Amino acid sequence: MIYLFFPIGSGSGWDTCGKYLSLELSKLMDVSIVTASQISPEYIEDELECYALSNIPINTVNEYDFDRQKKRVKGISIRTLNDLDLRLWLSEIQSERTIGYTFYLGTPLSARDRDAAGSLDLIVAGSSFCEERLKQVGLTNTKTVIQGIDPGIYNPHHAAKSRLQDRFIIFSGGKLEYRKGQDIVLKAFKAFSEKHSDALLVNAWFNQWEFSLKTMLESRLIEFCFDAGNFMKSMVDLIRMNHIDPEKVITLPLKTPHQLANIFRNTDIGLFPNRCEGGTNLMLMEYMACGKPVIATSKTGHSDIIEPENPFAVKHYESVHPRSNRFSEYEEWVEPNVDEIIALLETAYNHPEQCLQEGIKAGKRLANMTWEKAAGSFHEISRDLIS
Repeated sequence: MIYLFFPIGSGSGWDTCGKYLSLELSKLMDVSIVTASQISPEYIEDELECYALSNIPINTVNEYDFDRQKKRVKGISIRTLNDLDLRLWLSEIQSERTIGYTFYLGTPLSARDRDAAGSLDLIVAGSSFCEERLKQVGLTNTKTVIQGIDPGIYNPHHAAKSRLQDRFIIFSGGKLEYRKGQDIVLKAFKAFSEKHSDALLVNAWFNQWEFSLKTMLESRLIEFCFDAGNFMKSMVDLIRMNHIDPEKVITLPLKTPHQLANIFRNTDIGLFPNRCEGGTNLMLMEYMACGKPVIATSKTGHSDIIEPENPFAVKHYESVHPRSNRFSEYEEWVEPNVDEIIALLETAYNHPEQCLQEGIKAGKRLANMTWEKAAGSFHEISRDLIS
């Protein structure tokens, strides 16, 4: 029996990861889910997926009898490690053998956290960049498994726009925070939209974590003031505060995966100038899987997805200069050049056929990066650990 310690749902990257790995691994081996999440159709957002999950033994931390000590499971566990300090999720529950899965960003670790992570049987990294960062801090027992996309939802079969063909629509996704680079998006879009009246920015930036939102105060590119309790109104205020026409920006509330895929297909290009990704950026992958081109950084976790020869890959970088001047925290981050991003938007705007061809390439490449494939990698890792 393999115990899967994951949040389960559709609300965050970890929720999605937990849901799909549980569903796919259950096809390959006997698994049991250990979670703090409530498995319900409302949270999973798909009744059939919820039903499939209900056929897997599910144990919430408040109900499960963890062996005689109530704090230990027999066998192997696969479980999340915090991206910042590599601490185990649900750490009060131990297992005989432990595989950690992380999208570690390379932030400084305390000796205690490094030693605790080093005691695990294996650490699985969510990207090549993540694996390199782990090795840099002395955690060498690691290997990379790339997360996946659901090809039933994110695919290029309806890649052509069916709405607003007279507008040039830029999509930007990821929770609003300094690391994701939405300040770069706003700075570039302001300049681009002043030149092109048909430009429209569609963003999926919803962020429910105030501590993460506040990191945008590090930006030197935009003015930032935000009320986390009223996200949609604060987004309108943010747009106006930075002298962008609010009529040229659509802010999305939380959407289901099917709704997001339909929105992706009705945009022209994605913009992902992320400063750092410990993983491969799931929304970037899902967007590309719909047969859409992206302007994106090709460093940190993106390097597994964005090939250097991609004509829309950002090529020029500077050192990150946050307002706080806490450079050690951002040592491995990159600062994309805003002028280059504006120039790439101009290229995309003036060469729709090139965008089409790059989108076709993206769809074909991402079709092979599925959750089924990721689960297969974890299956092999687990078997190796048992043997």
